[in-house]
Amino acid sequence: MARSDPGAARDADTRPPENARQRSATNGVGGVSRRTVTILTSAAVLIPGIVLLTLALMRPPRRPAREGVEASVSASALPARASAIARVPKPPPGCVVDKPAQRLAETAYLAVPALVAAAPDGVHAVVGFAATKEHAVGLSLDPGTLGATSAFEQTVTGSTTLGVVPLVRSGTLEFTVDRADPKFASARTVDAPNRFTIGASSEGISRAIGTDKDVVWPRDTNSAITTPRVASVAGKGHAVVFRQGGQEGRVVSGWLKEDGSKLTDLRAVESDAALVGTPAIAAGESGVLVAFAAKPTPADSWHIELATAANGAVPEHSRAFSLPASGPGGEAISPAVEALGDGRFLLQWTEGSAGNRAVRAQVIAADLVSVGDPVTLSGSDQNAGQGALFAHGKGALALFLVQKESAHELWGASLKCP
Repeated sequence: MARSDPGAARDADTRPPENARQRSATNGVGGVSRRTVTILTSAAVLIPGIVLLTLALMRPPRRPAREGVEASVSASALPARASAIARVPKPPPGCVVDKPAQRLAETAYLAVPALVAAAPDGVHAVVGFAATKEHAVGLSLDPGTLGATSAFEQTVTGSTTLGVVPLVRSGTLEFTVDRADPKFASARTVDAPNRFTIGASSEGISRAIGTDKDVVWPRDTNSAITTPRVASVAGKGHAVVFRQGGQEGRVVSGWLKEDGSKLTDLRAVESDAALVGTPAIAAGESGVLVAFAAKPTPADSWHIELATAANGAVPEHSRAFSLPASGPGGEAISPAVEALGDGRFLLQWTEGSAGNRAVRAQVIAADLVSVGDPVTLSGSDQNAGQGALFAHGKGALALFLVQKESAHELWGASLKCP
């Protein structure tokens, strides 16, 4: 496009006579017209400028010296950064099934939870349970192979078994059977250097050593309690949890010293639930986990609530556990928990609808976040539920009941928990 010239407009307005224009056109230097000279001069000036401009546009842009230095520093830092990333430990994975579940006992009494402890030999697990409400049984299990041998049996007619407790702290394996007693209800023997029993007396939650009883936690209500569940920590004491007041009551926990005297007051776990189930408890090297089934309203489905605290402290609030995928769904009940180390816990629960229930497990971190994938322990053709857990090294033993007609069998699976 030709550049507009303001002077050209003025020339048009003051156009000279024709003869003057002709004379000016023929006047030049050396016979060359003044117009030709002007054109040649302009070309001589413009052409080199255009060439220089073109070369400048074709040259790659230069980066500032500072940018080049920063790029060099970033490049030299890459190996160090990659090494730092490689040193960040990966989150520990969840548990996987090592040996699928198999039947351990042909009969098991649904109302009595299985209790598991490490055998004095440091290799086997010992399990106490009831075959019927009068018949107590003890087994010795290899957690890896699931091989079982009989270790204890006792039948007392006219009685109701509350628990079959393995006693190993003395270094010699024994079993004791807690049975219903109206004067000392919901009794549970605690395996301690000097063993004792806790239960509900007319004055409160009391400790019994032989025939002597003393009140640990005075009662603020006459409502019934479930048989206490206990998790012991060497050098710290015993964490205790139970439900007080039936399903419409509350989950209550506290700590005892190693001799069974009071370490903390009892405290109810705060929850939005209207109904609560029987709680379970586990304690590791740094903390305690309480788990129980709950319903926000009677019309809702059961779900699992979890609450944690440091060792020696009492859990204050619970939060709902979200069921992982790949299970039957529906309600979740009957939790069992066990400490795995590294602040992790193993949670086992019963999932599904009545007559179609499965037993599943999931590793839980100290902040109650699920770690790794869940595992299903029971078979797809089984109606299973309730159970207990036992950790050993980098593995775990999972026990649960399988319904067979009107009775139940005791089954177990072996897990690897890196």
